[in-house]
Amino acid sequence: MRKLTLLLALIATSAMANDKVINETARRSGFSVEDVKKWHKAGCDTGSPSLMYLCGEYGFVESDLKLNETYKALLRKMQSKGSKEKLRSVQKAWLAYRDKTCEFEALSYLGGRDYQLVYVGCLTTQTTDRIMKLEEYLACNDAGCPGAD
Repeated sequence: MRKLTLLLALIATSAMANDKVINETARRSGFSVEDVKKWHKAGCDTGSPSLMYLCGEYGFVESDLKLNETYKALLRKMQSKGSKEKLRSVQKAWLAYRDKTCEFEALSYLGGRDYQLVYVGCLTTQTTDRIMKLEEYLACNDAGCPGAD
């Protein structure tokens, strides 16, 4: 059941293909650009572990690139050097937390064919949650908002 939930989350994040995501997925995964174009959506439904991983990796890359864009937009919004330094520190800590959390969640699959699927699914879920939090900060314009200068 947990795997199905993760796969559905991965499929949902893979809504829109673009060259940047395709090229970055190919670079990170070792698949060719042509294979990523062909399988980034359909791979989730094949039952083939390597193609399911490709589909999951595509979803993670897509969310990771969006996270980076949102983070940079929030940095640009902040006025003071102190706020920017604090955000950098928090984001660095969050990245370590995300990676360790996903290692823990996938631990019972270590050595098995599903490890990468569970791990990349967790990365996608954690990253999507972080995007929502950063977007919340970005939309906040009150004096009490995090990073308000």
